[in-house]
Amino acid sequence: MAEIYIGDHYAWKGKLENKKERETLAIKEILQILKNPEKEKELFDLWLEFENCKTYEAQFAQAMDKLEVLIQHKEVIMAFL
Repeated sequence: MAEIYIGDHYAWKGKLENKKERETLAIKEILQILKNPEKEKELFDLWLEFENCKTYEAQFAQAMDKLEVLIQHKEVIMAFL
């Protein structure tokens, strides 16, 4: 979700400076739209769980996130054939 504000970063461009801090600020800004502190906290905690990748669910979500990138790349390649 943070990419909404900070944009995508491509691996071939190298390491992004202050990535965690920029993403955290972006997520907090996005969640403020809800104007519901309980929901903001709930969704922020879920985002942290995803980022920390320690639970099975977070690991699965991370894997699906990476799979989605591979599918997009395959679609682009197929479009040029």
